[in-house]
Amino acid sequence: MEADTLVRAARLAPRVGDATEPWTLELHGRTAMLLEHPGGTGHDPASRDRLLACGAALTNLWLAVRALGRAPVVELGVRADRPDHVATVRGEVGAAPSVADLADHAAIEAVSCLGERVEPGPVASVPLARIVSATRWPGTSLRPLAGAEEAATLAELALHAYRRLDGDHRLNRELAPWIEPRSRPARQVRPDASAPTTVTEPRAVLCRAMAARIAEAPVLLALAADDGRHDQVFAGAAVQSARIAAARGGVGMVPLTRLLHLPEVRAELIDRLALPGYLQVVLRLGTVR
Repeated sequence: MEADTLVRAARLAPRVGDATEPWTLELHGRTAMLLEHPGGTGHDPASRDRLLACGAALTNLWLAVRALGRAPVVELGVRADRPDHVATVRGEVGAAPSVADLADHAAIEAVSCLGERVEPGPVASVPLARIVSATRWPGTSLRPLAGAEEAATLAELALHAYRRLDGDHRLNRELAPWIEPRSRPARQVRPDASAPTTVTEPRAVLCRAMAARIAEAPVLLALAADDGRHDQVFAGAAVQSARIAAARGGVGMVPLTRLLHLPEVRAELIDRLALPGYLQVVLRLGTVR
């Protein structure tokens, strides 16, 4: 029974980007060991998406242990005997789960079924505050994108990524709610991917329109204090905690990571937004379709 609960929770963890199931779960009594399948892909050479996905599984395991009435103890670190080790979650004797713990555990399945069925739209201030404060993972934080100027900065750099990665299906899917026309004209003209990066008037118009779309709904920036392997795992765990809090509040959340695979985009966002940490994920919030 306990093993089934742990395995099911881990399997319901959402993937990040193009990552297939990037981990293996080993159970030893009341201990669950999360092991990474090594090796990045052409789209994820640094394996950041894989580690973020491992972090999502870590949050689900933590909640499963709480739902079983035990106190979860998390151990991180590459072990000499297991270089693929991501984390170990051990269930120790503890108090019964709280109502919030059980509600979070129950919401795991809702998050796994959500996918990208999220329409940009306003989110009430109370659910948003709960989402921002949901992370329990060390060194992580969720920072809201603030104001028209920051929306314009994100739009400019997202458009740069759109041009640089012309034809990238995953990036197009991530940016579609911000860049696709809401009512399609009879004939569409896509931006010329070979155009110079200097902002021309047509590009400036597109950038302003994209910034206006971004500003219509909350955007959160998932940060980690550092940029190592464990920081990225914890960032993935924090994002999953936020997605669960969002689902409980009737809010949808879609993680965007493809544009951050361009080093210049990630570095510029950190610098120009004066972020107090390393940007790991951009989170688009909205209503569930």
